[in-house]
Amino acid sequence: MATALGRSKDKLQEAKATEFIWEAKSPDGKRVLKGEMSAASANVVRASLRRQGLVPTVVRKVPKPLFGEKSVKEAQIVVMVRQLSTMINAGVPLVQSFELLISATSQPGMKKLLKGILKHLNEGESLSQSLAHYPRYFDRLFVSLVQAGEQGGILDTILLRLADYREKSLALSKKVKSAMFYPAAIISVMIVVVVILMIFVIPVFANLFKSFGATLPLLTQIVINISNWMKGHWYIVVLLPI
Repeated sequence: MATALGRSKDKLQEAKATEFIWEAKSPDGKRVLKGEMSAASANVVRASLRRQGLVPTVVRKVPKPLFGEKSVKEAQIVVMVRQLSTMINAGVPLVQSFELLISATSQPGMKKLLKGILKHLNEGESLSQSLAHYPRYFDRLFVSLVQAGEQGGILDTILLRLADYREKSLALSKKVKSAMFYPAAIISVMIVVVVILMIFVIPVFANLFKSFGATLPLLTQIVINISNWMKGHWYIVVLLPI
């Protein structure tokens, strides 16, 4: 029971942890060190730095992005997987590899993802288990292949092939989007032209026909009725395509 309560308390503290940026002077006061730390409060960060013999000068929360947290792009995942394959092939341990990746990236979303994976690795999970916590970026096929690479001792080769596969998929996706741009632009121009005709041009002809006092053909009357509806509900006409 006590163990369960302790674990619950640890999880609660972990959930409340915040990322802080700190600056501190070395014990001799000649060097200024900088870094980041996850803690419950700024005081905890200062206490931790003092235990290391440092003199904290600046401790502040990591500022949040102005427009919310940016997601990790597929191209960044490809680069990360390729770099990880190279470091594993060179004999660099997994934990150290992710620490190097974290120090090398400046993109907030990517840094958060790498720190999350590193956290699970430090808790004793394998790479495949750590990646499985982020299905948004690593699907079941990716995780299963990484697991097979771990069991077969060819993790670097599997990661390299996965990087090649995702790079080709990304290139294909860009080609499809590029091919779809032209017809989408044509359709958009057509919609704009039709809306302008229905809202500004057709009413002119409708007033002209009305002055004649003649009975209009059914198709012409339908077009005029649609034009009148679009004039009265222009906000729907504008917002719906968007």
